This record gives sequence, C-alpha cells and structure tokens, in this order.
Amino acid sequence: IKNLKLYLTIFYGSFYAIFVWGENLELLGFLVVVGSYLKKGLGVLSLLSYRVKILFKLALGVGD
Repeated sequence: IKNLKLYLTIFYGSFYAIFVWGENLELLGFLVVVGSYLKKGLGVLSLLSYRVKILFKLALGVGD
C-alpha cells in the first residue's frame, strides 16, 4: 500500500507538473503571437510615419 501511495503521488505530481507546464506553454505561445503582432504593427507604424515625413518634405518643397 505504501508503494501504491508513493506511485500515485509521483503520478499525480508529474501530471500536475505537465498540466502547469502546459498552461505556461500556452501562455508563452500567446505572448509570442502577441509579440509578433506588436512587432508587425510597430513596423507598419514606423513605415507609415516615414512615408508621412517624406510627404511633408515634398509638400514643403513644393510650397517653397
């Protein structure tokens, strides 16, 4: 019975560890996805601001 108890404890312990690790992995995946979207978003924003700057320079150049 002692061995069975020990076995169950180890089994549940590893199961719990896998469960917790799986949850963390899911969170990590979510963070990676969000991070990549943010990177893309920032890239697009910087590109847009760059284009706007060029347009302003052109507009000012035409104004002169």
